Amino acid sequence: MVISKDTILYLPDSVELVILRKNKKVKRIIKNNNAIIQHLNAWVFAGKPDTSQINTGRQEYLDLFSGKIVRKITIQNINVFGATVSYSKPNEELTLIEKTGNRIHRNTREKTLRNSLNIQEGQVIAPYELSEKEVIIRNLPYISDVMITPKEVPNTDSVDLNVAIQDIWSIGFHWEPYSAAKGFVEVYDENAFGYGHEAVVRTRYNNQRSPSVGYEAYYTINNIGKEIVRIKAGFANYFDLKNLILDVQKDYYYKSNYAYGLTLQKYQDMIQFPLHQTKSSVEEFHNDIWVGHAFPIFLSHQFDVNKPQLYVAARITNNRFCGDRYVSIIDNPLYHDQTAYLSSVAIAKQWYTQTKLLLGYGRTEDIPSGYKLELVGGLEKGEFRNRPYFAMKTSQGGIVDGIGYLRGYAELGGYVKNDSIQQGTIRTGFFYYSNLFKLGVYRFRQFASLDYTHGFNRFRGLQESLYLDEYNGIRGYEGDSTKAQRRLSFHLETIAYSPYALWNFKMAFFAYSDLAWMSGHGNSPFKGPMYSGFGIGVRIRNDNLAFKTFSIRLGFYPRVPYGGTIDQFEMSGSDRLRLSGFKPTKPDFVQYQNQP
Repeated sequence: MVISKDTILYLPDSVELVILRKNKKVKRIIKNNNAIIQHLNAWVFAGKPDTSQINTGRQEYLDLFSGKIVRKITIQNINVFGATVSYSKPNEELTLIEKTGNRIHRNTREKTLRNSLNIQEGQVIAPYELSEKEVIIRNLPYISDVMITPKEVPNTDSVDLNVAIQDIWSIGFHWEPYSAAKGFVEVYDENAFGYGHEAVVRTRYNNQRSPSVGYEAYYTINNIGKEIVRIKAGFANYFDLKNLILDVQKDYYYKSNYAYGLTLQKYQDMIQFPLHQTKSSVEEFHNDIWVGHAFPIFLSHQFDVNKPQLYVAARITNNRFCGDRYVSIIDNPLYHDQTAYLSSVAIAKQWYTQTKLLLGYGRTEDIPSGYKLELVGGLEKGEFRNRPYFAMKTSQGGIVDGIGYLRGYAELGGYVKNDSIQQGTIRTGFFYYSNLFKLGVYRFRQFASLDYTHGFNRFRGLQESLYLDEYNGIRGYEGDSTKAQRRLSFHLETIAYSPYALWNFKMAFFAYSDLAWMSGHGNSPFKGPMYSGFGIGVRIRNDNLAFKTFSIRLGFYPRVPYGGTIDQFEMSGSDRLRLSGFKPTKPDFVQYQNQP
């Protein structure tokens, strides 16, 4: 719209008008009582994301109350719609949809929230504990945000804790078509009955298969009593795939210096082995158990993950297979019967900073900073041989003033046999998010990542060569026709966060470049061909709803590997993303391929 000089405009309430006049921007907000226009404006502009740049540590504020005694804890449930943990719109300003949604939403039960908080009246405040509990609760799938506010009790050494917690609307559905003939539909509740339990039922369809429909169902409990323990059980039965799983995991957290996990799984699928024309049905029995303990490096300190800690863990994992696997001493080691005994020793430290518009769309996000140095060792008792395993892993990252978030990592691992290293893997790289910068009414971030993976003395068969796909090099590639022993991948992405929203669905536009070099010989990946993918897209999310982030992407690929396929246009959904932290978990191998 072009507005000439001296034009008089009458505009509805709360609409922002930007007039370009002699290369200067003038912002005006003009009032009008037109009810229809006001409702339209509320509908289109409702839920503008907070586009301010914040990099703050909640612990700095909570330090002010260190040593105080908790007298009383009040849980405050915040409305799902039309509110945040720090501000609620007056009821008369809520739309009909917001009022209706708040009225029929089932808030998380107070007992469930108190168990997740796990802070008792009468205990002494530890600032890091309060900060970490905010992180733990905020990362629960049914929670949008939380804020713990201590209030001093006059003339005492006590405080009252006000815990403001905002749920998400936990019931959702998702439809993801892979093509016109196949895809899946799922319905889920991430806060079943207000207990914080997750339930999902998924139907997969493929008109080219018989039967053409299959099913999956999973149920997850996010905490047992006052322990932050995640238990997941479920099954899948569709087409050639059958899966039964029980998974239990507990992490380290403040004053809880032990962690553990248990996985029991029975899995069956049709596998296409290299050099064989037909697929083979393979059944796998997987059992995995681990336990870890953390010790303060300085004995005068209690366990506190905000300080450097020494972590010791042990793990036993067992895999047994049935079916035609086409295995030998050097073929398809991924499908060898084996039992691995692993242990690890690590030194790590982690703390959090809060920001917005990084991986989310306006909600508070917790950014881990810290470092980790880990040594892994153990013994594999395999179907064809026994051999020791070792690995070294290190990573460090955090927010760098004036630059953004930067994290680097390096890993080396392999089996020792006959004075040589077998199935060796070297991985190193970094990823980076810039600070927010402004252009007009939009906010931008720049993302960059680099990963170099080098395999040496690898065997033959599945997963013994590097390849390109959605998770390994270039998004939109499918298949493993391009194989090599060295891969260097580089990714650039510019993200633009829109200030506008429709029914609180917020958008982030992106443009990306993916580059990958693959080499099977020599020490340099640049001796092999370069593959690339370029594209644009949009991601849409409502942080008040359990709906997945909906993504539409259009890609261009100058060079397609022989025998490979590309997906130029894609519509997909993804769960809420978060950055990986630095707290150690179970002892593990250096991963040769990234998995979905």
